[in-house]
Amino acid sequence: MSALLGSAAVAAALDISLKQECDRAIARGMEYLGQQQQPDGSWRKHPGITGLVTLAFLQAPSGLTPDYEKRIAGGLKFILSNAKPDGTIYGGPPMDPYPNYSTAICLMALVAANKPEHTEVIRNARAYLLHSQFDETESVSKDDPRYGGIGYGRSQRPDLSNTAFALEALHMSEQIKALKASDTERKESQLHWEKALAFLARCQNLPSVNTNASLNPADAGGFYYAPNETRGGAVTNATGRISFRSYGSMTYAGFKSLLYAKLGKEDKRTQAALGWIRTHWTFKENPGMGEQGHFYYLHAMAKALDAFGEATITDDKGVAHDWRKEMTEALLTMQRDGSFWVNKSGRWEESDPALVTAYAVLALEAARGK
Repeated sequence: MSALLGSAAVAAALDISLKQECDRAIARGMEYLGQQQQPDGSWRKHPGITGLVTLAFLQAPSGLTPDYEKRIAGGLKFILSNAKPDGTIYGGPPMDPYPNYSTAICLMALVAANKPEHTEVIRNARAYLLHSQFDETESVSKDDPRYGGIGYGRSQRPDLSNTAFALEALHMSEQIKALKASDTERKESQLHWEKALAFLARCQNLPSVNTNASLNPADAGGFYYAPNETRGGAVTNATGRISFRSYGSMTYAGFKSLLYAKLGKEDKRTQAALGWIRTHWTFKENPGMGEQGHFYYLHAMAKALDAFGEATITDDKGVAHDWRKEMTEALLTMQRDGSFWVNKSGRWEESDPALVTAYAVLALEAARGK
């Protein structure tokens, strides 16, 4: 195993003292979120936000208290009320115009709830996400930049953020034995992962898999938003070609997706992404974007590193970082009034404390370990 993966082979949980602090912070965040729940069981009357908060309650380290069970029941009821015959779970315009985002997040909440009566909704949502992938069924060839990606909706251009949420939901739902996938469904799922890797390659700054990769060393191995679009700025290569800069939130989204695709830790794509992570190690901002999307970044970072399974990450200066400890300590200092989290930057709706608190609680739950 490469020394770059850290000194421990198995991820460790937090020490007892810090775990107790983490649990208190989660409990206070949950209390805040409970106060924000609407009479219809939703948060912000939005299925996606409701799905994130419900997932946070379902994974609470304290277990399901009567109050949590009440919150979860309301959230699940609202989610199910937005399930459509085509498999989508979303509210529709103007409040919720993004069927894939909301469907993926709501699917994760339903999977975590693990109730037999939700099996058909889960199966339909899975099918919708699988069929939202751009491929030959939409006359999209393998050399098309859209191939293998998933966008806001079936006809909308794909991007890494939507694709990563969909991949996480599909990964989670594959673990449900009650679905009893047929041979055809299993084959379809395997093809889905192969196609996803083609799209991920076009979003990674790695010349061996992406002909449009940035040649700037600062971008090496990282990811950006979409093959033909970015949120992190552009760079002109020595050849005069315009390429896109790597940035934090998309790098962790891409890294997590590579792991779900079972590439393995030693694969060159995984190692390249890890190299970027080592060089841009921080909890203070979303590298390449500053405050913008900071909590989305921390949420993606915690889930990706938890999936990676290593207790420490060694940065490019040779310093080993206990990521669970550092993530927890960083989020504890960011909690407002011992209650909620919010971002000073309102981009990507991070001025909404309900959304941001859900991101923070989910990140703490991932960092906490068992």
